[in-house]
Amino acid sequence: MFVLNDVERAACDSAIVARRVRRAVVGMSILLAPDAIGAQKPRPFVSAFQFDVSDTTALREVALDRRLVLRVRREAEARGPAMGWSVAVSRRPTTPESSNLLYHSRTLHGAYPSDLFAWHLRTHWFPDLRTLPVYGYPFEVEIRCDRCTVSGDSSEARFSSGTVRVRWRSLPRANPPPL
Repeated sequence: MFVLNDVERAACDSAIVARRVRRAVVGMSILLAPDAIGAQKPRPFVSAFQFDVSDTTALREVALDRRLVLRVRREAEARGPAMGWSVAVSRRPTTPESSNLLYHSRTLHGAYPSDLFAWHLRTHWFPDLRTLPVYGYPFEVEIRCDRCTVSGDSSEARFSSGTVRVRWRSLPRANPPPL
């Protein structure tokens, strides 16, 4: 049997403790290193909505978390074919005046990529696939128009076929707040 005296035992205990401390420090430095934080990957996209362009549902809504709601509102004139859809992320409780957190500016005017309108597709104003940050929160939203076709020109443009897909995912860090 091998017996250690008190001095040898203390030296062994110190070496064990020092080794454990080194491991903990290395582990913490890996977790807290800027490169490690930047290397965190976003989660996969989650499907929120998928519908044909001829669908007449006026409003779709899903919670992103307890604070935020993702909404897709159909835009049409008097039950006619869809001109398009407005996609918004808002804080709860939502009202018609709720801020759209997909807008980068509160003073925005004109076309915006969170809107999916037939004339956007006709004029190639925005791509068929758009990934937008949820400003001030760790989420992003993907809007896609698969195999969409448009009939009519200018203000008369309407969707005639295709599928709208809206997905979202959480991110490791919050996006910057809107301007």
